[in-house]
Amino acid sequence: MDVRQFWDINDLDKTRQNFEALLKDAMANDQQETVACALTQLARIDNKQNRFSQAQEKLASAVKLAPKDAIAPSVHIALEQGRLYRNQGDINAAKKSFQYAFATARDAKNLDYLMIDALHMLAMDEKPQAALKLVEQAQELVKHGSAQARAWLGPLMNNLAWTFFDAGQYDDAISCFERDTAIRLELGAIDERKIADWNRAHVMRIAGKHDEALAVLKMLETEAGENGFGIAFVYEELAELAELKNDARKASDYAAKSLSAHNAVGELEKNEPEKFKRLTALANFA
Repeated sequence: MDVRQFWDINDLDKTRQNFEALLKDAMANDQQETVACALTQLARIDNKQNRFSQAQEKLASAVKLAPKDAIAPSVHIALEQGRLYRNQGDINAAKKSFQYAFATARDAKNLDYLMIDALHMLAMDEKPQAALKLVEQAQELVKHGSAQARAWLGPLMNNLAWTFFDAGQYDDAISCFERDTAIRLELGAIDERKIADWNRAHVMRIAGKHDEALAVLKMLETEAGENGFGIAFVYEELAELAELKNDARKASDYAAKSLSAHNAVGELEKNEPEKFKRLTALANFA
């Protein structure tokens, strides 16, 4: 079962509703493998929302309900357990879960999409060269795998870019984000392409490439408009760039716009207090 068809990463409430409906239907029809898979994805949503105890409970239920001879639920359970460990700071336990998920999916012969997922998670906590080898291994699997597996190329580039970024290898990170942008364009993933461009601009700013970052951000601002996808984050970066150029008026205006856009989609002060504090300071910069 390909769980991706039920996912909308930009709308977790909708995604939860999708999997709750799937779970209800599967339980009514005694489809235990689907029940277990749905529970793992609901656990993943809980994990993303920092509801760790609820996520663990769902994974425990999935373990109990999964048919003993069903491979896919076992891989999904290991992946989500690994993500849960990782978000709670237990990197070693996470690594073991991802390694188990990879080996199990590999032995199944027909779960290349999940095998690549495991590799991409393993790469996230490795040093750049080790991460690069894992990404190259995943890319080879994509070449010889199903069409579904190709969707992993973008996330692989995204995660490798952040690995380079964390190591201070900014040019390598920018190159990975450029590749990410090209992949998303090829796949027609418009929102993900905008995220890749924003990420590239962010790293350019950190690397001191301010004019290049500004060019990317102005393109995104024009494309999104006042209420478009990701505009709050675009305004954030534009505010930071204006502050670097000592343009108090622009910094204040963009920060105020970012705060307004963030508040329209969530409770920024509650969920990201440091970001709220920073934007408020920039808004008052003038």
